[in-house]
Formats: sequence, C-alpha cells, structure tokens
Amino acid sequence: MAGASCAPGPSPSAKATRLDRLQLDDPGALDALLAAVGDGPWDAALPVDSELVAVLKARGFTQYAQTVVMARRIDGFRKMPPPADVQIVP
Repeated sequence: MAGASCAPGPSPSAKATRLDRLQLDDPGALDALLAAVGDGPWDAALPVDSELVAVLKARGFTQYAQTVVMARRIDGFRKMPPPADVQIVP
C-alpha cells in the first residue's frame, strides 16, 4: 500500500492482529493500512524509541508491554570472517 506496509499475523495473545514490520512514510497512511488489514483489534511490536510509537498513540493505541532483547555468546562462534549472511553485533 502506498505510504505504509506491514506483515499482518496473529498476536502472541491471539486477541489481536499483529502489525509486524510496520513502516509508514506518512502518519495518514496508517488509517488506510488499518482499513486494508481489516477489523481490529490490532497491536504492533516496536522499539520504545521508534518514531511510530507517537503515531500509534495518536490513533488510540496504548502501550501494554515492553521487552528487553538479550543474547549470549555462543562458544566457538567467534570465527573471522563470520559465516556468510551472519551479522555479529557487539
């Protein structure tokens, strides 16, 4: 859809449609995207510092959870160069 995209799927709670990988070129495009996705309720998983948080709050979405992404080093994986298609982030 012009100005907006997402990958709709079930929310982990199965009580909403999750708007995964939500992207908006224009805040007004959200209304057209929601109409195309279908009836709500909807939810979206975004980083807390995403510019889209304010756009969603302005459209009536409320924050109900916050997560921390964590990882642990896998022993023996520190090969240089890293395997193809793998990005190691400090």
